[in-house]
Amino acid sequence: MAITHDKLSCDLKELFELSVEAAIGLIEKDSSLLPFMFKQTSTSKVHIVFTDEHSTKHAISQALKTTLHDITTLRFVLTYPGIIKSEDGERINAIILEGSEKGADAGFIFAQRYQQDEEGGYTWITGDTFLRATTRLRIH
Repeated sequence: MAITHDKLSCDLKELFELSVEAAIGLIEKDSSLLPFMFKQTSTSKVHIVFTDEHSTKHAISQALKTTLHDITTLRFVLTYPGIIKSEDGERINAIILEGSEKGADAGFIFAQRYQQDEEGGYTWITGDTFLRATTRLRIH
C-alpha cells in the first residue's frame, strides 16, 4: 500500500504503514478485523485493540474522543474495517486508516481496498489510497 501525501511526516507515514501491515495480517489470518489503534506518545508506541462489544462506529468514536484530547499523544492511526464506493458505484471492502499528529493542520484518511475470492484468498487492490484530509482529526 502506498501511503503518500505532501504534508505527511515520515513518522506518521511509518505509523500508517505499520497499521496497514498489521490489519492485512489480521484479515489474512482470521478473515476479520476489529478496530485498533497505534498511538505514539513521547515515550512509546501503544497498540490498543478494541473489542467487538460495541459497534465499530462506537469504538471509533470513543477512540478518537480520548486520543484527540490526550496531551501525551504525538501521533496516532486508527484502523478499522469499512466499505467504500468505487468510481462506478461498486461497494468495495477496505481497511480504513485515520491518523494525525500533534501540530498538524489536519489529519489524513487512507483506504486499502481489497476483494475476497470464493476460496477465501485476498486480492489487495493497488493504486491511490488517499481519501481525504480532515480537520476532524486534529490533536488538541
